[in-house]
Amino acid sequence: MYGRSKIGEAPTFSVRPHTVRTKEPTRATIHAFINNYFNSELKRETQRHNLDLRREELGYADESTILQMLIDQVLLCTCD
Repeated sequence: MYGRSKIGEAPTFSVRPHTVRTKEPTRATIHAFINNYFNSELKRETQRHNLDLRREELGYADESTILQMLIDQVLLCTCD
């Protein structure tokens, strides 16, 4: 995993250290909510489509990760 380094040098990595996917918990929550709250597949698909449209309206793709997470939380609170 870690490369050997000389005393006083920073360690080198032969593989990238584990990174956390910050938006996964929020996406998993939204997915679980939609699957449990809506009865039919049509309603679930409509809700997913509406969330995608709202994300687009809010400029989701152009925002930083922290703002994307905030937008996902707001959208989760406004699911109907």
